[in-house]
Amino acid sequence: MFPRIRSLQPLRDLHRIRGNAEGSVGFAVIARSGLVDPHWYSRQLGRATTMSRLEATAHYVWAGRVRGLSPHPLFEPEYVDPTGWRTNPVDPLTRYLRDPRNWTTATHPWFDGGAYLAATPAARSHPYGPLGHFTATAHSGTPLPVVPMHGEHAPTPITWGEARDFLLGRERREGRRDADLTKATAQETKRVVGRVSVLVRATGDWQRARQCLAALLAETDAGDLEVIVVDSASRRSVGTILAATGATDPRIHVVRHHIHQPATLTRNLAYAQSTGEVVVFLDDSGIVQRGWLPPLLRSLDAPDVLAAQPLLVHPDHTVRSAGMVFPRRGTLPVHFLDRHPAEDARRVGTHVEVPAVTAAAMAIRAANFAALDGFDLDQNGWADVDLCLRLRETLRNERHAPAAGVVVSTDSVVVQQENTAADRARENAHAFQRRWSRRTPRGDERLWRAAGFTVSHYRPEISPAAARPQLARPVLTRPVTLVSQGPARGLPALRWAIKTAAPAGEAGKRWGDVHFARALAAALERLGQTAVVDPREAHHRGTAYLDDVVLTLRGLHPVSPQPGRINLLWVISHPDRITLAEMDQYDRVFAASTQWAARMSESREDPVIPLLQCTDPERFHPGVAQPDTGHRCLFVGNSHRMLRPVVRDAIDAGADIAVYGLQWEGLLDARYIHGSHLPNSDVAAAYRSAGVVLNDHWSDMRREGFLSNRLFDATAAGARVVSDDVAGMAEIFGKGIATYRGVEELSALLTRPFDESFPSEEDRLLVAERIRREHSFDARAGTLVKAASRLWER
Repeated sequence: MFPRIRSLQPLRDLHRIRGNAEGSVGFAVIARSGLVDPHWYSRQLGRATTMSRLEATAHYVWAGRVRGLSPHPLFEPEYVDPTGWRTNPVDPLTRYLRDPRNWTTATHPWFDGGAYLAATPAARSHPYGPLGHFTATAHSGTPLPVVPMHGEHAPTPITWGEARDFLLGRERREGRRDADLTKATAQETKRVVGRVSVLVRATGDWQRARQCLAALLAETDAGDLEVIVVDSASRRSVGTILAATGATDPRIHVVRHHIHQPATLTRNLAYAQSTGEVVVFLDDSGIVQRGWLPPLLRSLDAPDVLAAQPLLVHPDHTVRSAGMVFPRRGTLPVHFLDRHPAEDARRVGTHVEVPAVTAAAMAIRAANFAALDGFDLDQNGWADVDLCLRLRETLRNERHAPAAGVVVSTDSVVVQQENTAADRARENAHAFQRRWSRRTPRGDERLWRAAGFTVSHYRPEISPAAARPQLARPVLTRPVTLVSQGPARGLPALRWAIKTAAPAGEAGKRWGDVHFARALAAALERLGQTAVVDPREAHHRGTAYLDDVVLTLRGLHPVSPQPGRINLLWVISHPDRITLAEMDQYDRVFAASTQWAARMSESREDPVIPLLQCTDPERFHPGVAQPDTGHRCLFVGNSHRMLRPVVRDAIDAGADIAVYGLQWEGLLDARYIHGSHLPNSDVAAAYRSAGVVLNDHWSDMRREGFLSNRLFDATAAGARVVSDDVAGMAEIFGKGIATYRGVEELSALLTRPFDESFPSEEDRLLVAERIRREHSFDARAGTLVKAASRLWER
């Protein structure tokens, strides 16, 4: 233990011993700040007596911070610097104190520096930042600037006195061992009707856990929700951060065990703490998506369904698990549709009956879980599958008939950040096989057939610990048949993979390319084809070998064609990024510009085929809203960090413009920004109800004659549209679009009565009818299917 330091000379001696110049500087900075709390620090070391401030400071600088100790109750080094708190030569507190640019960061879940500076301007001039000012001025009743978990619910207020008592009381318990971990955990407590308990197994990554909790708490339709977080012997800092997170939301209850427990026991312990009528087991690697809970609960409304799982997807939104299936009797189960697009799972149904589901995300009635005494600890690693089989067996015995037992709700989606759903130790399989090898369900070829595939054979995987194969992976094929009815009758029914440049998940939903691709996929399906949409991260997913046609919607990023498949390129934007070498890799090239297609065809053996952008008549039509009941002047689109010309010109023209889109902050006055996102389901009504819809084109699109998709959607909805002029626009839209060439022309269009500047309602309806008929996704899909069919038959 360090000696009590009463002067700077012992400090210099200690520095010479350590040989750490940076540490010496850090000590001096921290010692002057007074931001080491000796009482707090001594408790972390388990000391019966409190160290002096200098002793605590020296210990933190030269030993404590690399051990994960915290100098102050509101400064958690791992929270400030999650990746470098151990290895960076300058400790996080020294960096915080040296550079005022760090003062807006959060130093703890309960101390948001930026919020404190905004509320307390005097803190800006304090030499040790907002935390230094708070420490010097706060009393026990001073409220803390808590970091919100999400924007929809304010955190529960907590004062400095309450926080300190909570944290110090928690530290007193840090050295205590749970004496009661082996008790029966499936015992019933009084359950609250209508309450759902989400039981989160924390695995030692506080960032992942907070992301998981934030997604859970962001749900506005969750009803009576209780979240139990079980922290099993994680680092002190992780336990503290999780505890602090739970203390500021009454729905979260954090339970910490100081002995590491297997996953099966951790889940049983979480259940024992819960009070919900329904419990949902969830690993902290799971990020629930909007609307995830109601479909799960609807699944459990069916009396024959005893457990339900959401559709688990990888971060690229390909399927991680659509339930567990047994390739053959006596083998271990595998995840159904792993690495397939989510469309394949939904093609099977909204409620897919499967032999078993994974505890990485599983909903079950509490009474049913208790009736089977929870997860069997002897089946650790396979306890979830064992529980499902016991549930199915119990239901069958009670009703003397086969029953669904467990299902996957494909309308409920959870993103799993890593493969904890399937990372099961092979050596733990023996107990499972001893119990179930003669009673597991037969092969599940029916499920693969329902998804549109045939199991060619099974590829065995030999475990070194077993005398026979334990896993058998299905190898799939997809038979190609002919379309039996409709406009494509007699043509091959192919599987299409539509590749977009948009990212996966919520971020991708803000890209127009995604909605374009999904509408095109639906049109292809109506022509008897099978279609899936792959985001940027899933361009080369492991199941791409099952696709027949790869269609790249070329926007910002190129996509490598897939060898052995039919590869089609549809250039819909940013033509300056396309090279002849890229086009030569494809079997056919289409372009959303007649002009550019003709010019590119002069340099190619195979012509570039004009295929303009289009609209979805089912979504964009005049009946969606009444005209002139919405914004007078509307623009829907992202800024891409530049002031779009039509927006700039409209403001210069004095228009009262409403803008929806990303990255407009700092470019426009806040009064013009009406939202960062307008849901695609609301865009048609916004266009139809607006006085005028504004449109412009990127410079290369305008120069090369690429007509914006916004033009087709807005005119199909019967909106008034004003746009910059592009070659070929008049031929397609006639008088349906007004064009301008400068601020003066735009001002005249927007300030005069609209009936004087734009086509009449009757004329706009005629244009809308023609655009919806001639320039629909169905029409474009028909062209693509015919082209792919000719290539397929060669």
